[in-house]
Amino acid sequence: MHWARLIELLYSAERLLELAVDPDITGKELRAPLGPIPGEGVGIVEAQRGTLTHHYWTDDKGVVPK
Repeated sequence: MHWARLIELLYSAERLLELAVDPDITGKELRAPLGPIPGEGVGIVEAQRGTLTHHYWTDDKGVVPK
């Protein structure tokens, strides 16, 4: 079982390196240009333990108030 985990870890490390240098992922043309600061933002991510939903409000400087 430990050998199987080692093989999976090695594959993951090799795949991570491939993705880290892939220009389709790290290219600058994929980044969104900065625009006006939004007053509200929502993010939803599917995670292993369920759906995570984040909802934030910002002030005029783009800072999330306490």
